Amino acid sequence: QRESSFSLNDDQMLRAMIAAYNGGATATANAIKAGQDIDANTTGKDYSKDVLNRTGWFQLHGWR
Repeated sequence: QRESSFSLNDDQMLRAMIAAYNGGATATANAIKAGQDIDANTTGKDYSKDVLNRTGWFQLHGWR
C-alpha cells in the first residue's frame, strides 16, 4: 500500500473525489500535491464546488 504525501479533511476528500470523477484521479492528486486547488484540472476549474452548490440547491427545494 502506498502512503499519501498529503492529508485531507472530510470536506476536502469529498471535493477531491468529485474532482477526480471529472478530471481524473492522478491529475487531482498531482494538483493537491503541488499545492493547487482541488479543482485545478476540472471542467471550469470549479467542478467539485459547482456540484456541491447544486446539491445544496436541490436540498433547499425539497430533494433528498
